[in-house]
Amino acid sequence: MADCRFNLLTDTVFSIDSSDATVDLTLSGVLTRLGRGEPTEFRAVQPHQQHAWHAFLVQLGALALHASHSDAVARPETDWRAMLLALSGGAAEPWCLIVDDLAKPAFMQPPVPERSLKGWAEILAPDAIDILVTARNHDVKSARIAAAAPEHWVYALVTVQTMAGFDGRMNYGIARMNGGYGNRPCVAAARDLAFATRFQRDLNVLLGARSGMIESYGYRPEGGAALLWTLDWSGDASDRLSLDNCDPFFIEVARRIRLIHGASASITARQKGSATARINSADRKGDLGDPWVPVSREGLALTAKNLSYRKLCEILFSGDYAENAARCLRADDGDSPVLLAELFARGQGKTEGFHERTIPVPQKARRFFSDPTRSEQLAALARDFLQLADDAGKKLLKPAVLALLQGGSDQLNFKDDRASPQLKDFDAAIDQIFFPRLFDLADRPPDEAQAAWRAELIEIARRILTDSYDSVPIPVARHYRAIAMAERRLSIAARKFAPEAFVKEESSDGSATA
Repeated sequence: MADCRFNLLTDTVFSIDSSDATVDLTLSGVLTRLGRGEPTEFRAVQPHQQHAWHAFLVQLGALALHASHSDAVARPETDWRAMLLALSGGAAEPWCLIVDDLAKPAFMQPPVPERSLKGWAEILAPDAIDILVTARNHDVKSARIAAAAPEHWVYALVTVQTMAGFDGRMNYGIARMNGGYGNRPCVAAARDLAFATRFQRDLNVLLGARSGMIESYGYRPEGGAALLWTLDWSGDASDRLSLDNCDPFFIEVARRIRLIHGASASITARQKGSATARINSADRKGDLGDPWVPVSREGLALTAKNLSYRKLCEILFSGDYAENAARCLRADDGDSPVLLAELFARGQGKTEGFHERTIPVPQKARRFFSDPTRSEQLAALARDFLQLADDAGKKLLKPAVLALLQGGSDQLNFKDDRASPQLKDFDAAIDQIFFPRLFDLADRPPDEAQAAWRAELIEIARRILTDSYDSVPIPVARHYRAIAMAERRLSIAARKFAPEAFVKEESSDGSATA
C-alpha cells in the first residue's frame, strides 16, 4: 500500500471526548467504543454533520455485521478492523484519506477512470466541500478551518457524499432525498441522546429491517454494491447504478472528489462534476427504505423547511406519513424515551438552516405510542390542539392587536398585516409548550383536555397583547381608547372561544361568582 496516507483503520485520526479524558481513535476503534456503549462525543463534528456521521457509522456497522453473519456489536478493535477490510475485499486503500494512485479508491472518493485530475477544481478547506452554502459569508463563514486536521476532512466527505443535494449543473444530489432541493432528514426515537446509545439502537433497527427493504425495494440480498466509493465512476450516464444492483445498506457518494497533499504537506481537494447522479433512482422520490426518513403515503420522502410543532405534528400524528423504522419505539427505549428530529433545509442555491429538535416522552405518555387505539387518541387530540391554536390566533389575538394598531376603531381592517409579528410571537410561545401540554393532558377526557388547552391559549394571547402596548405604534390621540378596545375585543372573543372558563356558578350563599 504505497503512496497512501491517513489510514483510518490504523491511524488514530478521531478525537473523542470521553467521560474523563480526550482520546484518539481509529475508525475501527470508534466502532469498538460505540459497540461497548462507552461515552463518545466527537470533538470536531459540527451540528449539521451529526446525522450524516451517525447514519454512516450505523450503515457501515450493519454492512460489516451482516457480512460476518453476526449481530454481536460488542467486539474488539481487531475484529472490527478485519470486518471493514473484508468489506473492501482486503484492500486498505478505501480506508485511506489520500491515495496517490487514481486508479484506486480512497476513503469516500471513487477511483478516477481518466487517471488524471487535470481540469478538476481546487478546494483548499474541508468546509468548502461541505453542504453549507456559504458563498456570501453570511452566518457561517466559508473556508474558515485554517488548519484542518484529517478528521475535519473525514466529516466533510461523509456529509457531502451522503447528504448533498443539487448544487447546480453537474453537481447532483444523493438518492435518499426527494429531488435536488430536498433533504435527508432524521426522525428517530431513542432511550437518550448519547451517541453510543443511538448507534446501538439504530444498528439493531437497520439489521432488523433488511429483509423488508429487499422485498420492498428490490435490493440484492447478497453481493450488492455496498461501499460505492470503491467503484469506478466516470460521471457519465453509462455507469449509473440501479438499486437492484445495490445492497440495502449501501453507502453512497454524490460527488467526484479526491484529496491530495497540497503545499506544506497540507491536505487539499480536487472536485469535478458529473453528467448524471450516481444512482438511477429519481422515480423513487427519495423512498429508498432509509430508516430515518419519513415517507408519505404517496411514496414521497419527507422534505421539510423547519421542525415547528406544526410540521412535527404533521409527521407524527396526521396519518400522512408512514412510521419510519427508526421512529418506532422499542422496548429497549425505556419508560421515558425521546424523539429526535434533525434536518438541513435547502433552497435553490442557498442554505435555509440546520434544525434540530428533541421531544421528551414522559412515562405517562409512553403507552400512547405503543397501542394503536391510544395512538389514534393522541393523534386526534394533537389535531384538536392544532385547530384550537389556529382559532386562537385568528379569533382572539389578531382582532385585539388590530384594534390596538388601528386606534380602537369600531370597524377593523382585517387586511392590515401589521399584526404578523404578534402572531409569530404567539406561535413561538405555543411551540415551546405544545408537546409537554399534549402529553400531560393526553390521559384526560377529550373535552377536559381541550378546555385546559383553550384556557392556556387565552393566557398566552393576553400576555402577547399586553407586551404589545409598549412595542406597537399606537395613535397618540387614541392611545387609551386603543388599549381599552383591544382588551375588550380579547375579552369578548375569549368568552366565545372558551365559554366554560367564564361560566358563572352559584356560590353557597346564592351570589354569582366567575
